[in-house]
Amino acid sequence: MKIELNRKYLSSLKADTDLHSGGLFFCIIYQNCLEFFENGKVEYTKKLVDAFKPMDDIDIKHLENYKIIGEYSYNQRGYLKCEFEDIFLSLTGLPTEKDPTIIPFHVYNERFSRSSGDVYHLESSNL
Repeated sequence: MKIELNRKYLSSLKADTDLHSGGLFFCIIYQNCLEFFENGKVEYTKKLVDAFKPMDDIDIKHLENYKIIGEYSYNQRGYLKCEFEDIFLSLTGLPTEKDPTIIPFHVYNERFSRSSGDVYHLESSNL
């Protein structure tokens, strides 16, 4: 399995939303980003897509400055494993056979014992 180094992989679109008691809707749309480096490090950041109804400018700044450094490796099955110990998060993925620039991940949050799935694609691909 080959991943592109020093290039960003972007998640599907995400939204940080809030609905206040008066019916006010707040929303920031973003994508999670993974960038892999030769030294086994992986950087987890967030890319602002649209801050069309932020609750506060601090929320935008937090998202723009978000950066967690983790480590990546390949397990015995050849799956890509990303570990972010600071936030109790691990991602296990494998590029698709049809398009290796797409990587579906099994995401596990150890703190909350929750699993989910997410799909990342190489930033330059047309998704």
